[in-house]
Amino acid sequence: MPFGFRPEFIGEATPLDGDKKPPQRLVEHTHNADIVRDAYNLFLQFRNIAKVRDYLKAVTSRQWDTTKTKRLLTNEAYIGVQSVGDHRNEEGYPIIVPPDLWSRVQEFLTERPQGTRCSRTEDDYVYYLQERVFCPYCNCSYTHCSVRGKSGEKVRYYTCLDTNKRTRLIAR
Repeated sequence: MPFGFRPEFIGEATPLDGDKKPPQRLVEHTHNADIVRDAYNLFLQFRNIAKVRDYLKAVTSRQWDTTKTKRLLTNEAYIGVQSVGDHRNEEGYPIIVPPDLWSRVQEFLTERPQGTRCSRTEDDYVYYLQERVFCPYCNCSYTHCSVRGKSGEKVRYYTCLDTNKRTRLIAR
């Protein structure tokens, strides 16, 4: 169930054979829906998922990471769309986020920042390890990296993906 919704029993429906409870539908959870709208507006203001994540951590009791936060910002349920496999119901949920606000957030999320280049395509340097190598401490796979040394030359090395992610998060 997406954050911002709550289940509600359909009062007029009767339980099916053997069911003890009547069917449920999702309705807007008033307090949490306000938090979702604030998260969308906060992203538009700062264009930073980390700020939205920190806001969500501060105002809810849930554990939020960048992936969950991005999922919240890209979930079509907030504009009323219910998707199950290939089936798509445009009016499956109540609308929490106005469609124009949702689409503006999607534009910024899909936009690639200017000036970023993948270091792997920068030059034709050959990395000799062709098979996966795993970190002996956390069992995460290694990846190749590069950094400019003091003299301006590139220093190339391998690093644990998990360590590399943590180093990037700390540097921000």
